[in-house]
Amino acid sequence: MRSTKNQLKSGIQRTNLSSFTELHQHSHDIIHRDLKPNNVFLDVSLFPKLGGFRFSKFLNHEDDESSIKETDLIGTAPYISPEIWTERKYTKSSDVYAFGIIIYEIMS
Repeated sequence: MRSTKNQLKSGIQRTNLSSFTELHQHSHDIIHRDLKPNNVFLDVSLFPKLGGFRFSKFLNHEDDESSIKETDLIGTAPYISPEIWTERKYTKSSDVYAFGIIIYEIMS
């Protein structure tokens, strides 16, 4: 029997990570702002699904905004990108950074 971690790796490798990429499609333009393992759920086929959208925000393209500036730090420390620590500026790249940390933790 394979371990849960190996099953999870297999699920990550098989999926196209559609739930993550769907966030950033032009029709949605959502910044999650709190991607972490506790907000990634697995369905019965071990495909990841995102949850925990309480801090998420829509990007406002009417004002030509591609980022969200906050005075408060939002997110979970190990998954917060450097630009958030220094500028409090949330972008799609911030989610990509957090996603990369999650994948690194799963694969190592």
